[in-house]
Amino acid sequence: MCILVVGFLFRSSMGPAEYLLNMLGEQALCATVLLAAAILNIALNFALVPSFGLIGAALATSISLVMVALMNSVVVWRRLDIEIAIWKNLPKF
Repeated sequence: MCILVVGFLFRSSMGPAEYLLNMLGEQALCATVLLAAAILNIALNFALVPSFGLIGAALATSISLVMVALMNSVVVWRRLDIEIAIWKNLPKF
């Protein structure tokens, strides 16, 4: 469970990229990113589960969550020119 939490925390720290893409008409790119992440998740599960069992499944899912967050963030940055990660929007001191 701790491995999955890392993936979900990273995904949430990247901001609401999926929702932003869907609202601003970039749903095809969002769907492409999610399809790539699903394929990555399946491939990683086939690679990691036989050797590591449940930990391998958690690692595969966590890696997929991180990748989808990164890819969506890059798509939002390139297509919409918005820095969406939470650390980019912190107040400057």
